[in-house]
Amino acid sequence: MMAKKGSTPFATKIKKGITLDPRDPKTWWMVYAAQKHSRIPIMALMSDHSMFLAGVPAKKFYSDAKTNVNTTAAVAAYYGFDSASGGGDTYNYEAEALGQKLIYSDNAMPTADFRDPLIKEHKDLKKLMAPDWLSAGRIRFILDVIKLNKVLGYKTGKFCAPFSLAVTLRSYPKLMKDLKKNPQFAHDLFTVLSDEILPSYLKLQKKYCGVSAATGADAAPPTAATLDTAAMLTSIRNRRAPITMNSRCTAMQAKPATRNHCAPPRFRRSAPAPIIVM
Repeated sequence: MMAKKGSTPFATKIKKGITLDPRDPKTWWMVYAAQKHSRIPIMALMSDHSMFLAGVPAKKFYSDAKTNVNTTAAVAAYYGFDSASGGGDTYNYEAEALGQKLIYSDNAMPTADFRDPLIKEHKDLKKLMAPDWLSAGRIRFILDVIKLNKVLGYKTGKFCAPFSLAVTLRSYPKLMKDLKKNPQFAHDLFTVLSDEILPSYLKLQKKYCGVSAATGADAAPPTAATLDTAAMLTSIRNRRAPITMNSRCTAMQAKPATRNHCAPPRFRRSAPAPIIVM
């Protein structure tokens, strides 16, 4: 999909004539965002902070789409941020739908239980089959979040990028070891994720949410790309995954909620990396 000159399919487009509705937190931010600000746009990845500041229980914030988006919009308006996109634990939705166990908390976003990865050995790759997405895990929740984000002017979907999805299903230390000592196993894992799992999910996202593009969140080394969906996903299997992090890092086992702490500073990132245009 080609964007018009001077714009991108990922730009926020606020409807004109929005009036503030005290009962609708989305309008609090939309009225602010509709104003012209002569400065660099500012945003924050603040899911847990929004939840805490608004006093919303974690289990509700990460399972109720309306609560998630309204809370995020209210906090974004409070701080005067230029982004109010609802979301959450983007790295977990597909993995949970595939069968990966998560750790739920009353005070923080869910995280994968890396003590018990879904893919423990090569034969476990047979477990990786596209599920009935709408009834699996919290997929319907994040799809509803994406639909509500469209009201805020966001026309794009969300998905977990292949590298981070592989980390969630295998665990970071094990995947780094695979890349070095058993690259064929890692290759097979990336292939099924890139050629089967993610394409089926993105097709559903396009149909259910009415989006024409999606961003892939990647807390792993940069793998940014702006390509046609099929070309991008199938090309991943032909490229050796970047090995830039410390392969000896085992802190992920002790602190499953963090990913970037074992990467060299120049490689640390939490912003979306791969971009898919559908």
